Amino acid sequence: MEKKKIQYSIWSNWKFIYGNLFRYDKKVVFFQAMEVILQVLNRLALVLLPAAIIQMLDMHVEIEVLARNLLIIFLVVGFLSAGTSYLMGRNRYQYIQFRAGYMIRRVVYKVLSIDYVQYEDTKIQKLMNNALNAGGSNGAGLEGIIHKTANLLVAVFSLGIFSLMVAKVNILLVVLLVVVSLIQIGVYRLASNYELQHSEEKAGYRVNKEYFNHIAYQVNTGKDIRL
Repeated sequence: MEKKKIQYSIWSNWKFIYGNLFRYDKKVVFFQAMEVILQVLNRLALVLLPAAIIQMLDMHVEIEVLARNLLIIFLVVGFLSAGTSYLMGRNRYQYIQFRAGYMIRRVVYKVLSIDYVQYEDTKIQKLMNNALNAGGSNGAGLEGIIHKTANLLVAVFSLGIFSLMVAKVNILLVVLLVVVSLIQIGVYRLASNYELQHSEEKAGYRVNKEYFNHIAYQVNTGKDIRL
């Protein structure tokens, strides 16, 4: 059995989505970058917080100095956490607006412009189903790629910073960390490629399911199908 060729790569999909997102509103991309930066700084602060407290206790600093320093530290951590939460909520809403108010509208306009003979074609039905499915979910499709891009950037920058910190202790820990990360990426790519190779087959199943769901509610044909 020959493997189906994937028409569009992850890179081409990423360029298509972010190209449209940039044309839709440049501020969305900017605020996503700000979210990534704050998430990385927030993770770094949460890791360094216990170390800073332990170091001050070991230095036997005065109670007034300890209280003042702890107040400053908690204010910084609180600001980073609040900023991260605000940007994540704001960006999530902007992504939904981009997906539902811009991309899905383009799909609908395209469907309305299709000739009825083409509309009934099985290939067109699968393409239309894939397009609507890609734009009909928060955690998958085009919005899923936007969310996963932010998560990937946070993970990469965090890995780089923590690797530099761990390297001062033992370089072997950095090597182990990188190897585990590469294995995880490899396993994910295998699963992702398998899903992409069977996307057309899944689209056919969804088309048939929607057809039977529609027919089942019609009075003249629904009774026979339900029986």
